[in-house]
Amino acid sequence: MSKYDPLWEHIKKLNKEEIKLNFEDIKKVLSFDIDHSFLNFKKELEKFGFEVGKISLKDKTVIFKKLSKWYFTYIIKERLCLSFWINI
Repeated sequence: MSKYDPLWEHIKKLNKEEIKLNFEDIKKVLSFDIDHSFLNFKKELEKFGFEVGKISLKDKTVIFKKLSKWYFTYIIKERLCLSFWINI
């Protein structure tokens, strides 16, 4: 589990095409300020059907965008997990 999972779940729950959150809103969800490590974790959001669009340090906002792809995970007999994207 990632330290950013509560934020990813929050974004997924909002389920909008584009979501703009300021740093304070994000802090309320996470209970901590985002820092440079956020950049290393942002790819995790794809598993929830979203991506990080624009990060504005000036405005202290992050824009999240819903992906137009679906993420699938299959678990096969040998318990190997295969994940891939399908364009719709």
